Amino acid sequence: MDDINQSSLIDQNKSIEFLKTCDLRTVSEESLFENLKILLTGQRINTLLYNPGEFLYRGIAFSNKPEYYADLIYPPIDKARQNRASGKNEQMFYCSNLKKAPFYELFVNIGDRLVLTTWCLNKSVTLNNIGYTKTNLQSFSSQRAFSTVDVDDNFVANEIGALFCKKVTSEESHYYNLTNAIAKKYLFADVITKNYNVTPIFELSPNSELHKNEYNSSQQFPGIVYPTIHNDGIADNFAIKKQAIDDGIIKFEKAEYIEIVDVKDNMYKYKIIDIASEIIDSKIDWKNLKREWYLYDDTDDINFVFENGSYNAYTAFGDLLEPIK
Repeated sequence: MDDINQSSLIDQNKSIEFLKTCDLRTVSEESLFENLKILLTGQRINTLLYNPGEFLYRGIAFSNKPEYYADLIYPPIDKARQNRASGKNEQMFYCSNLKKAPFYELFVNIGDRLVLTTWCLNKSVTLNNIGYTKTNLQSFSSQRAFSTVDVDDNFVANEIGALFCKKVTSEESHYYNLTNAIAKKYLFADVITKNYNVTPIFELSPNSELHKNEYNSSQQFPGIVYPTIHNDGIADNFAIKKQAIDDGIIKFEKAEYIEIVDVKDNMYKYKIIDIASEIIDSKIDWKNLKREWYLYDDTDDINFVFENGSYNAYTAFGDLLEPIK
């Protein structure tokens, strides 16, 4: 199959200038797509296959302990707000491969309560990626010595990565109109696979309604991966489509209901209020702990063991963790 010719450098610069200067409050999605097409046509992308066993972490704010499994996955349509890779009423599952990342991505404060869930990748999956050029990673204050994928450090990849990975304040929510357009192009990419064995389609369930495309036809990705933007790019964020979650590419491992108690030296301190490791009849099986424990955001996973009529907490090294009360 012949390679597709890229747009001229002049046209690419014009499109970048348009994306940087247009009024994102009023610009049409069609105009954004048109300029992104000029930039992305003919670009080579490298993707990474994630294998079963990868742990992913998701945080959701809850003032009261949620009851149902549905509360832990993608939001219901009427509660789905515009975010970096999804628009209003678009259901997307956001998570990270670093447990502490959700604290920073959610901008939590002292007194906030949230559910921190752990998931395990259940199937092989290939995701598209944004922002993993050397130039873009060096823009973060942390020193990240590696890239999740080996992306060519070219003009277009650098510019798109910088646009997508911009930190957005609550007053700049209109900027998500641009990141949404970029995400859609990368999620529903017109990618032609020269090697069908390396196809950006996740492993399908026997009864899946999704089907693999024919050889050399356009592919779609079940999700995208990009640097943890508000955690200095030290780990990876994932935005996974509802359809992929429904098809079981991840499985639930555990949930922790926690409260932020202190923020000091750019580190969150929190207490564990309750835990759950099972979903029974679509409901979260909370253990209703009688005691609470203090942890920091970089603490390794804690193991809870039921002993002598109550739960004890142990560190990853097997040391007993004393409760608050």
